[in-house]
Amino acid sequence: MTMNLAKRSVFLLAAVLCLSRPVGAQDQPVVFVHGLTGNAGTWANMRDFLQAQLQITGSTPTLGWGNVYGAQAANLHTSLQGLNNVIAIGHSNGGVVTRNYLVFNSAPRINRHISVNSPHRGATLAAKALDGDLADFVRDLVSAVTAPINFYLVKDSWFQGYFSFMVSTVNVVLGAFGSVEDNLSFLGFGTSFLLQQTFGFVPDVLQEMRPGANSVVALQLTPSALQAEASRTTRRFSISNELEPDLQPFSIMFGNASGLQQTLFTLIGTAQSLYWYYSEHPNYELRQMAFLWQQLAVTLAALPVRWAELNGSLINPSQQWKNDGIVTWESSRYPGGDWYDMPASLFPQVPHTSQTTSPAVAIALRDILVGEMGVAERSAPPPTYSANIIGPTIVAGGSTCTFSASVTGGSPPYTYQWFVEQSPVSQASSFSWPFGGVSTEVSLTVTDASGASRSASQFVFVDPYAEGCGW
Repeated sequence: MTMNLAKRSVFLLAAVLCLSRPVGAQDQPVVFVHGLTGNAGTWANMRDFLQAQLQITGSTPTLGWGNVYGAQAANLHTSLQGLNNVIAIGHSNGGVVTRNYLVFNSAPRINRHISVNSPHRGATLAAKALDGDLADFVRDLVSAVTAPINFYLVKDSWFQGYFSFMVSTVNVVLGAFGSVEDNLSFLGFGTSFLLQQTFGFVPDVLQEMRPGANSVVALQLTPSALQAEASRTTRRFSISNELEPDLQPFSIMFGNASGLQQTLFTLIGTAQSLYWYYSEHPNYELRQMAFLWQQLAVTLAALPVRWAELNGSLINPSQQWKNDGIVTWESSRYPGGDWYDMPASLFPQVPHTSQTTSPAVAIALRDILVGEMGVAERSAPPPTYSANIIGPTIVAGGSTCTFSASVTGGSPPYTYQWFVEQSPVSQASSFSWPFGGVSTEVSLTVTDASGASRSASQFVFVDPYAEGCGW
């Protein structure tokens, strides 16, 4: 089932993260399961947001993301001790871990599951990382960047100054993603080095993420596995997010995909400009190597297609599977479950690594939890009891103007007492008064059925340039 989100308004997580919430016995237990490189903090903001909105109590266990699926599933089971009928929300590999738990544990403590861009049919990118294709991709990119830079830094004094400016500009844009100089040091690495540098170790779970007949994810897709999972759950949903193809190479960059895309466009233009500059240079040696800049521009322009090959979304040179940059829709759709699709045309571009804090994903989760899984919304707190005066503050001399009371909260019915210059004038909800002189104080006291009172006051000024009751 595909849900239409076109009329859903995007609300911000930050608006409710600091709200206090009562925890009652009726709260639905929900476990938020992190994915690759995740921990207890991965889902923390989303958990707090949903707890403030819905009658749930959420937990965010750390499962040891590099371990094999079975070990993570065992940790998940332990974290749920004392609970039953839990709803699981798993992001990326966390959704696959949850399904492993549901398939291979005969008495799971989870009976409903929502996966968010989880590679249920395997992650091509994991296989490419293990097989060396990802290392080749990065090595080709780094080589294309370093070849012209290394040559012209040595041969052309003008380029030395230009490069210093370019590096400083790019470093400002890249910010936390590491400096140009740091990234150039990766030239010549292999697969193990890449994984060590990225994760600090070679994760065991990568082997199990491979698509293919003999993988663990494939075992979870067999008829018997799907039947076992279906018998142990009442509802299963998948959320699939689509990212524009040109942004996908940067989807792993923690929310800075658009900024890095703009940097890429700038670098392509710079490489093209340097190619034209050096292709007409009077120095023969500098002119002969100008093609290196053109090669760099071509390599940079091909990044989206190369990345589509790595993440498994490339169907042919002009067609790709929908993809969030890491996981294809084809792989992320829950086998035997319902589908909740988030087209790029309707939602902000949300890279894979930003989905656990995304307001768009928050909408999807809230829709499913309330509309499909029976989770109740928290009652809105009663409005703060207050009284306000509705009426002008600038009037023309001799004008008779009307004032009315505005009350929120409290316990009706209300009684009213109006004052002009601290003298009582009316007990209606509104009154009129003729104004003269320079300024007049109008005040109001409202008392509710419980005897609690609220007051408000304002000064009304006579302005010779005002007309009637002014403003």
